[in-house]
Amino acid sequence: MILTIDNHDGAGARDYTAALESERLPKIVRKLNRPAKAQLSLISDDPQFVVPAAGGRIKVSRADGYAYFTGYLTSEPEFEYLGWGQHGPVYRYLLDATGDEWLLDRKRMLQRPTLTSRTVGAALKQITEDILPGAFDSTQVQKSGIAARVQCEFAIELVRARCGVGVAVALCLPRP
Repeated sequence: MILTIDNHDGAGARDYTAALESERLPKIVRKLNRPAKAQLSLISDDPQFVVPAAGGRIKVSRADGYAYFTGYLTSEPEFEYLGWGQHGPVYRYLLDATGDEWLLDRKRMLQRPTLTSRTVGAALKQITEDILPGAFDSTQVQKSGIAARVQCEFAIELVRARCGVGVAVALCLPRP
């Protein structure tokens, strides 16, 4: 397992794998229609250790690159003093992270006029581009049939389907 965190300090993603606590393995929780959550513990006595910052980009992956979890640290790490080690004081850092789906919940979809005379695929591409421009690869979206009228309600629910990092599909209701 490889743990990398980018603290957005200009140094890029740092490898924190060696600091993972072996007694408390990372815990990843996925629930229906909720962003994934991860809890991790790091232990370090290194004076050069960079404490992960709130908002840092986190990735938990296998050695072959398959990502178990990608997301962001939601708060500053809680730390606990464990004693004195060979290099100085030893601390345990408790990290809480939320998956990338969290970004979709923060972005409110604007009220928009009805989409008319478009294929369902074209409407889906337009809606996802409005939510997060450039974030999703929509090249494989099929055009499907033409919907005479598709109206997106203002209080839209996002239906999440896990596919790699995450794909959001806006729920739109075809109207006669």
